[in-house]
Amino acid sequence: MASQWEPTPTKYLGRVSKERILEAVREGASTEAADNIAGLKKQAMAEAAAQWLKGKGWLPAILRPAPLTEAA
Repeated sequence: MASQWEPTPTKYLGRVSKERILEAVREGASTEAADNIAGLKKQAMAEAAAQWLKGKGWLPAILRPAPLTEAA
């Protein structure tokens, strides 16, 4: 899924809260990147986050594959 989907302002980042955007950037890029965009308005934050996450393969939790469990 990560090779076929990118978080963009229209697909994901513009539709979630600013906190979720910052969380995504922390996970997909770095804490420093998230700190750099924390003071932006939502649209600008979403656009900056898209640039930070581009090509990183980051997925929101709902799109991540479930961890494999060991059969009993």
